Amino acid sequence: MKILEKEITSKGFKYTQLLREDKFAIYEQSKKGYDIKKYEVIIIDSHNGYEIGGQQVLPSEMYPSSTLWGVKGFTMESYDDALKKVKILKKKEAAKMAKEK
Repeated sequence: MKILEKEITSKGFKYTQLLREDKFAIYEQSKKGYDIKKYEVIIIDSHNGYEIGGQQVLPSEMYPSSTLWGVKGFTMESYDDALKKVKILKKKEAAKMAKEK
């Protein structure tokens, strides 16, 4: 399985992974020429591979799409806020797993 990259560039922004714990990660969002940095907390998704247009796409991890923002992706103003959000998400995940047992 292809692992999510530690540095991603998209739409003029650079995303650098600062923390990864299981399927939770914090990426610092920056843009050349801007002093303001934001922090994105994500729940890493994955797929088992598929075929599209006759081309095979290998299994890989993925960043949440914009339609999943607020569900599997969150933009925070500070790194401390991002760490708090990861802690909350991990607690919710643990509670969900305990409930399923």
